[in-house]
Amino acid sequence: MTRASDARGAPSPRPGLGLAVLAIAAALLLAAPAGLVTWRLTGMQTDAAALETAREDARALAAVARAIEGLRGLARQIRYAPAGAAGAEARDTAADRLGVLAADPAWRVLAPEAVGTALDEARSAVERLATRRSEREPWPVVISDRLAALERFAAGPDDDSATPRARRLGALLDVLRTASRAQGAALPFLERRARQLAAEAIALPGLPLGLDPATRLGSGASVHAAIADALEVPAGRRAALTERAGLDVLWRTADRALAEAADGALAAADARLAATHAGLAADRARLTAALVAALLGVVSIGLATVLLAAHGHAGPLGRLGRRAAALGFARRRASWDESVAVAALDRALSASEADRARAADAEQGAADARRDAGTLASALLGAAAEAAAGRTVPGLAAALDAALARARRSAELAHQEAAVLAPADGTTRAAGGDARATRAAHRIGAACADVTDGLAEAEALLAALHSLGGTSAPPPIALAPLLEEVLTGLDPRLHDAHLHLSLSCPAALRCDADPATVAAIVAYTVEAVALRAEAAPAETADRPAVALAVYAAQAAENTLTLSLADDGPAPTPEARTLLAEARPATDPAGLARALRTAPDAAALLLADGLARAGLGRALHIAVDEADTGVAVTVTLPAAAPEGAAVTPE
Repeated sequence: MTRASDARGAPSPRPGLGLAVLAIAAALLLAAPAGLVTWRLTGMQTDAAALETAREDARALAAVARAIEGLRGLARQIRYAPAGAAGAEARDTAADRLGVLAADPAWRVLAPEAVGTALDEARSAVERLATRRSEREPWPVVISDRLAALERFAAGPDDDSATPRARRLGALLDVLRTASRAQGAALPFLERRARQLAAEAIALPGLPLGLDPATRLGSGASVHAAIADALEVPAGRRAALTERAGLDVLWRTADRALAEAADGALAAADARLAATHAGLAADRARLTAALVAALLGVVSIGLATVLLAAHGHAGPLGRLGRRAAALGFARRRASWDESVAVAALDRALSASEADRARAADAEQGAADARRDAGTLASALLGAAAEAAAGRTVPGLAAALDAALARARRSAELAHQEAAVLAPADGTTRAAGGDARATRAAHRIGAACADVTDGLAEAEALLAALHSLGGTSAPPPIALAPLLEEVLTGLDPRLHDAHLHLSLSCPAALRCDADPATVAAIVAYTVEAVALRAEAAPAETADRPAVALAVYAAQAAENTLTLSLADDGPAPTPEARTLLAEARPATDPAGLARALRTAPDAAALLLADGLARAGLGRALHIAVDEADTGVAVTVTLPAAAPEGAAVTPE
């Protein structure tokens, strides 16, 4: 009776109430992290909009920087346009464009104030440069006329029939011609020597050449006037050099100001992006902290649930276990041998799974390496021609402009001198009857020759531009024309690096290779020679030119050899190490290190990668025994010449 009443009086469990209490506790525990995560997500959306705005501003500033870089080309055009009326149109057009663009307020909205100040400084310097180029006196023409006036009375040192005075005037003429081409350091000495020779010529006996009492030149005053005018040649040369230096200072000032403006615009773009990215990173860190707090809350709730469940089931399960043991259902212990066997089987299965995972990782790594190698080969072959063309097109355009300008000036000179042979009254002078007419005829002939040479040079440059811009013909190809076109396109680069080029290639050589690949290998190898020549310290300002020999020969029945050898400085130890160890196809880090420490080695590595990917052969790079220069050889597949079989040398 008492036991039954106690059973009826015991409180019954209420699982619904426990679940409700647990749900309320979980909601309270997760409320703060959930609100914090929501707040951070809203802030991230705002930061994303701010980042997009900063990117738009950065793109606008980058466009301004590119436009300012274009203004540097206009400043160069003003500096190197012909002086006086000959280049007035090109100079005025460039100055007007630069002034309008530099004063555009749209460029200064986003850029800092320093960019506007630099643009104003550049515009002022360009205006002064254009004014001085327009007002400059043509000193070369004045010097040439005064030397020509003195030449009428001078004789050579070997002319025995001339008087001592005429021969001394010839020596004076030689000194003044040297002074007309000399630099500022030699002009004082040449001027003193010229005045000494002039005094000796005046003191010596004998009439000079052309001094005939029966003619208009019979008075000695004409000879003395010619000598006096000619003695002003050193002063004219000094004035020309001074004016050129002043023009260079103005141009460099404008170019430096424009470069600073472009750098300022790019720096402003970088600063805006950096500030926006910093804010975004801070918000991302705060969001990560909020998510970690929410995760900790979830883990805490899970642990509390597990503990409550274990506490609620531990007592009944313990009672069931004890009752089962009392009834004889106790768990039988495993023997020692059985436990060892099970453990060994577990270890074997674990080792097998680990080996299978490592094998899968190795196969995946090999596949990734093959895919990366193919990607690098495609990138090298696809970008080499465009890179070579992009590096040489500005220089080719400038050289073509200079060639056409020289041809135009020569044509204008021929037109002016033609007026001497054909006067306005309709009569025609005899070419040998008048000294002025004779000189005009000679000048017309020289001007026509200059026009022909300029047009031939322009035709070669246009052919090089067409070769760089278009696609190459399918193989087999003639090797000699291809090398001539590629090296013609690289002529400005060779001139800047003081490289003297010689090409030797038989006309009958033909090869079965991609012309774009061959052209890119040659371009990168020449660039490596130029970089080594420029990086070497020069003992004097007029350093000797580095000789670069390009020659092709028949090596065997089915192969050709194309070699590029120079006598310039040898590669640095760092460059030799990179060339011996790094290969771009298998070690991209080697190419990146070469670009930072040894650019000439990087150019040769790119050429080697092109040869491996496009020709299936590596470059042979050898340093000269005298430790001066490098010889690079590439083997090409040979093709039979048109109408004949290839014969090995």
